[in-house]
Amino acid sequence: IIFVNKRLLLPKSKGGYGLQGLASTLTCWHYICTTALLGIAAATGFLIPRRFPSDQTGLRWFLIFIIAISPLSSNFSLLLNTVATYQLSKILQTPVVAIAERFYEGRRLSWQRIAALAGILCGVTMAEVSNVEFSMPGVVSALVAMLSAASYKVSTAKLVKEGWHPLQLMHAVFAPATALLVFITIATERDTLR
Repeated sequence: IIFVNKRLLLPKSKGGYGLQGLASTLTCWHYICTTALLGIAAATGFLIPRRFPSDQTGLRWFLIFIIAISPLSSNFSLLLNTVATYQLSKILQTPVVAIAERFYEGRRLSWQRIAALAGILCGVTMAEVSNVEFSMPGVVSALVAMLSAASYKVSTAKLVKEGWHPLQLMHAVFAPATALLVFITIATERDTLR
């Protein structure tokens, strides 16, 4: 899907489909489809909907915001960076998550996992190093994507430990996150969408 999205976002002069100004719209369509499928799953009994308790309203809105921002910033990172830089930033999300889990949950990684993670990071870096290019907007987008994805993963892991099924969690937050994303898309890509 990374290469399909990159192809969609590339200008026509570079062999793409010329949707470079529509990173939010692309993310929005993904979310609309996911929200529809989650609604169908709930309507057919495939998942049992669950609501956040009133004492977790702040966490719910935080997740809604993060879910709307994370893939959006990731698509902007893909738009503004080379595929190699994008891949490198995606692979760096794993150590960011590990650091966040250590900080918030006191979770420790075994030396075997640290060694495996270091090997993966080195391998991806070696494979992609010839095509890595940086720009300030691309770096900012990649950092927002990394930090928001790490926040999402740590928060949802905690909720899963509390008994949430991942699909229930998605169902509880995806529709409002999609509405927020539609608002962001209209606000940021209004001129391009005309």
